[in-house]
Amino acid sequence: RFFHELRAEGIPVRFAGMRSRADVRGARRALALARAAEPHVVVTSSIDAQVIGHRMARNAGAPHLTVEHGGPGLRRAPHRRALLRLVAPRIDQVIAVTAAQVPGLVALGFRESRVRVIPNGIPEPEPRRGRTEVREELGVEDGEVLALLAATLRPEKRAALFVDAVGAARRAGAPLRGVVAGAGPELELVRTRVAAAGGVTALGERADVPDLI
Repeated sequence: RFFHELRAEGIPVRFAGMRSRADVRGARRALALARAAEPHVVVTSSIDAQVIGHRMARNAGAPHLTVEHGGPGLRRAPHRRALLRLVAPRIDQVIAVTAAQVPGLVALGFRESRVRVIPNGIPEPEPRRGRTEVREELGVEDGEVLALLAATLRPEKRAALFVDAVGAARRAGAPLRGVVAGAGPELELVRTRVAAAGGVTALGERADVPDLI
């Protein structure tokens, strides 16, 4: 959606349409776009982008900056670790979101002198509605505790585990109700789990997360 938002603002954007790092035609399109655009810097995130992005940066004579969100406890598949160890020492700058990532990034081959920590910017939530109104909308009864998971529903967010945990707590007698706010590739899985667990609502994508918080 960010592609379309940028285009709507009049910012030139192009889409290479790569399906995976093994998509040879897509890689050629990406490299051709990089040569045509003559970028001042190439910014990547995730190993697939890092591999092809590094080639793009070198072909364009531009520095390669990558952003790493993976921290302690988030596992990488062996083939992803192997690929990253090949490209990591050559990346010009790495942005981490917490200092806790740095030892792991260094172990993967990133040069410590090139790692910068820039914490995620989280603005102060500004709710538009009151607590009582929101609880009534969600069907939360007096005396119940509301557990909220607000996230993009990707596997690493473990939303299904959240649903199962709320269901287990309710079966044990806890006055708990769960709400999952967000969309993503695991939305249908979460909805299936919600239907079986009971006491949890999957809201889908919401624009009123501060109200829910």
